[in-house]
Amino acid sequence: MISRRSCTRRRKRGDRTALTLVASLSGLAIVALIAPATAMAHALGPTYASRLPLAVYLAGAAATVALSFIFVLVRDVRAERPPLDGPSWLPPAVIRVGLRALGLLAWSWIVIQGILGGGGDGAVAPLFLWVYGWVGVAMLSVFVGPVWHYLDPFSTLHDLGAAFVRRLGITPWETAPYPSRLGRWPAVIGFVVVVWIELVLEPGPDVLFVVLVGYTALTLAMMAQFGRDAWRANGEVFTVWFRMLGRLAAFALADEDGRVRRRGFAAGLLEPGWTMADVVIVALGVGSILFDGLKQTQGWFDLFGQRDLLSQTAQLLGFLALIVLAAVLVTRAVGLGATGAGLLPIAAGYLIAHYLTYLLIEGQRI
Repeated sequence: MISRRSCTRRRKRGDRTALTLVASLSGLAIVALIAPATAMAHALGPTYASRLPLAVYLAGAAATVALSFIFVLVRDVRAERPPLDGPSWLPPAVIRVGLRALGLLAWSWIVIQGILGGGGDGAVAPLFLWVYGWVGVAMLSVFVGPVWHYLDPFSTLHDLGAAFVRRLGITPWETAPYPSRLGRWPAVIGFVVVVWIELVLEPGPDVLFVVLVGYTALTLAMMAQFGRDAWRANGEVFTVWFRMLGRLAAFALADEDGRVRRRGFAAGLLEPGWTMADVVIVALGVGSILFDGLKQTQGWFDLFGQRDLLSQTAQLLGFLALIVLAAVLVTRAVGLGATGAGLLPIAAGYLIAHYLTYLLIEGQRI
């Protein structure tokens, strides 16, 4: 029989091999992609104006949200919680390693371009961070499953760094236990910052490069302090948000090793584990999309006038506070789980309706 220690050694060798393959694939891809080439420019930013008044959209949105909760309150639509102990498996290595290489490639491409310079239609920071990352991965998380678990470049960088330290023979320090009282509130704060950067600051590629480098340093430091998995599950903004959206997906993450399990679509809404921080971050997701649409309307401009950084920040925070307050009040009536389960599909629906054309049009710039 094969001993447990032997299996552990084989698993570690396999992990080192996978990490080496990720680094090699990323390096080759970077060399190929930064080579000079001719790129055709396209004007893909047309503006569309609807014939329907803004009030029609607002009334429809309000009615949809209200009816969603009314149906829950007046009918017994409770269902049995889905089993959490079903069979799980690791996706094929080509998928896991390929996605990790792709995530590291995108991160490396942004950093290299930020150092060497580059802009215009060739700037990849807005494309990778906003179009493919914030929007594209979010939609994949809703319909497919935990793709970000493998794409996540911060975890890949952490694993590569840890493997390098072990290769040098240095004993890593013991990580501190993550304070349970913090919960996912660090991710909530980070989510507000990301939304502010997207909707108010609206930075160019140079600023996005600085933001990415700073966020990478913070994330790696927190992973070193509390452990990779603990920080991903509680403090890393993108992991927390994409996993939240993943409650709707047909494939769920079974463990931090990357195993997945099959379940019914949207069955994750009924799974336990909802916290107030979860409800708040979902409410922030709904509120940020609503704010992005409203601030571009003539009615909003007539009400608040010329927009500057300070006034837009105040408008965003005030609007988000109202949405969060409404969600918290609903939890008093129906509970955390029901509020989260009712609000998350609305957040996903708003996200798809608001950003789908943005993804399809701007995504062509690759």
